Parts: sequence; C-alpha cells; structure tokens
Amino acid sequence: MWDSRRVAKADRVRAGAGHCDGKTIRPDELTDFLHAVLRPGDRVALEGDNQKQADFLSRTLAECDPARIDRLHMLIPSVSRPEPLDLFERGIADKLDLCYAGPQSVRIAKLVEDGTVHIGEEDRRAALAAIAGVTPIGGGADAHRTEALRRDRLVAFPEDLKIETRLATRSLLAARSIADLVAWSGGLYEPPVAHVAQLRGVSARPHLVLPTTLPAHPVGPLQDVDHLDCLQHSFGLHIDHGEGAVAVLQ
Repeated sequence: MWDSRRVAKADRVRAGAGHCDGKTIRPDELTDFLHAVLRPGDRVALEGDNQKQADFLSRTLAECDPARIDRLHMLIPSVSRPEPLDLFERGIADKLDLCYAGPQSVRIAKLVEDGTVHIGEEDRRAALAAIAGVTPIGGGADAHRTEALRRDRLVAFPEDLKIETRLATRSLLAARSIADLVAWSGGLYEPPVAHVAQLRGVSARPHLVLPTTLPAHPVGPLQDVDHLDCLQHSFGLHIDHGEGAVAVLQ
C-alpha cells in the first residue's frame, strides 16, 4: 500500500481516542493510552532532562507491560534522569540514540557492556555517509542502506523535502557565513581551525570586512556589540570599527 504510514497513524489515533478529551490525554489513563498507540519496535522520542512532562512520561512508560510493548528504539537528547534507563532494564526498550549521557553515563556504559542497551552507532554512521556527498565518508555510503534510511525518514534529500535544488541558493539560508554561525550561537560555536586561519590570514595585517549591521539573532535581535564580542572571543581577533564597516584584524 502506498499510504501504509497514513493508515497506520489513523489506526493509532483511533485506538488512543478513548483515553483523551479532545487532544488532551487523561493523565490517569496514560499507561492505557501508551499500550493502545505504541507498537513493538517503535521509535520513541523522549525529553531526557528534568522537565516535568519528561519525568512523568518516562515513569509512566516504564510501567507499561513489556509483553505488549518491547524493542522500543529510544531517541533521547540528554539522558540526565534515571527513569528512561529503567525501560531497558525492564525489557521495554533495547536501542538508544542520544547526544549526551550526563550523570547517567556510568549506568549507560554498564548497560551497554551487559548487552541491555544497544547504541545506534551504525545508523548514525550510515546516515552521515548518505549525506556526505563526494567526500571520503560519502564514498562509503551503501545505496540500499541509504534508501532504507530515507524510508524510515532518518535521512532526507532535497526532493524528500520538496525543495527545488535550482532554487536552493545561499540567499535562503538563515546563516550565510561562518561569522553568522559564531554570532548567532553567542560564541558557543567554534569554527574549524581552517576557517580561523583563513580569517586570520597570512599577511601582517589581514582583515575581514563585515557590514556594520550584522544579522539579527534567529530568536530575537541582538546588539551589534554582542555579535562583535562573539566574533572577537571565538576567533581570537582584534576588532576595529571603521566607517560603515567593521574590520576584523589579526
């Protein structure tokens, strides 16, 4: 069936409707709701920090019956609470993708060593190779594996996102340069060494001329001085204000 995902979603929505008031799930029926809408092997995205909803959801999910729900693939940005790992010890989940383990790192390492948790490194490597293009990493991409990742929506190409590549120019990007990335991250983004060297140049007083008004922050406008401080801090450069421009000097 060409619309199998749509049909499956509709079936789950109907199955869970009896535990909801409109679009609100009744808290005391959350376990029954999860039993109704989850299927073995599902990918489940869960906030892993100390937000109240993350705490409540992870504790409730851990109370589910592993005979009905198992082999879940958990997608957790930051595993900082113990409850999500209880899912693995109870046999409800067996695969984990995460960005940061935090205070649970020792426990995760032990669960991985015991074979209770499987970290999805293979999928991440395959996804990276699929989008790496003409690079040493991209050269190792497997076409069949890439198509499987696209079907699972773990990898998306421009055509999957309805993007016309002939219209996808740099002008459509929110951040159009390394300087934009540094400024918008508040100095948290550290450019690759090659870019720092490029900005610093090789002559006695190389400089990069930027417009006086730098891009607005994606969340809200920042003062130009904040952008400049970020650039100065991240690149280790001296910044002079010129007429109508800012010169970043070595």
